[in-house]
Amino acid sequence: MADLNMFVWLGMGIFVGIIVLSFGCFLFFLSKYRKSEERTKIQVAFLIFFLCLGIVRSILLYYDYLYNVMEIQELVIWKISNIFLMGGIGSIIFASENGVFKGKDFYGFLIGFLILFSISIVYPDIPLSQSFMLSAMIFALFIPISYIYLAYKFPVSRKNIVLMFAGFGIFIVGLFSALSAVVEMYTAVLNELYLIGAIIQAVGFSLFAIGIKRMYFAR
Repeated sequence: MADLNMFVWLGMGIFVGIIVLSFGCFLFFLSKYRKSEERTKIQVAFLIFFLCLGIVRSILLYYDYLYNVMEIQELVIWKISNIFLMGGIGSIIFASENGVFKGKDFYGFLIGFLILFSISIVYPDIPLSQSFMLSAMIFALFIPISYIYLAYKFPVSRKNIVLMFAGFGIFIVGLFSALSAVVEMYTAVLNELYLIGAIIQAVGFSLFAIGIKRMYFAR
């Protein structure tokens, strides 16, 4: 284990909290889903998101803080975590497209996202791999756009949709703050950057989870 300072310990604590909340949300929403008479694909998509997020954060917590790895091991661990990240974000894209188009667009945004993200996973270089990942996230922009559309179409649910929109946006900002392309620009404050990223992700996650509960698992 590397020498950990106060900022690292605080960041670890926040990420542990996100992991617990992710799996907790998965189990809580799974219980409500199983008891519900109206089970939907969108609910399943959000269940997949929380499960994948918990797995991703568990892998990255071990990789970032607790494991000294060689370059090849680092690449393998990073790519395994991204497989689950692809599943988590892909499930949200599916839920967004289904909510707006009901499958009539043949899930073009989801397919485009999966193709580019899959390239990022098999590409043998982390910086270039992250470039493909960022390109894939262009298709994920449909998520906030869909929330704006749904907020306009369903004014009764507008507050919950705004919570989901704000939460997802904040979470993604925190997620990308830890990319190597960003971290390399701020190596002097690396530990502080990870702490800030953890805080941003925790805030975004909390808002997003509250919005999902109110919108899709209220009963």
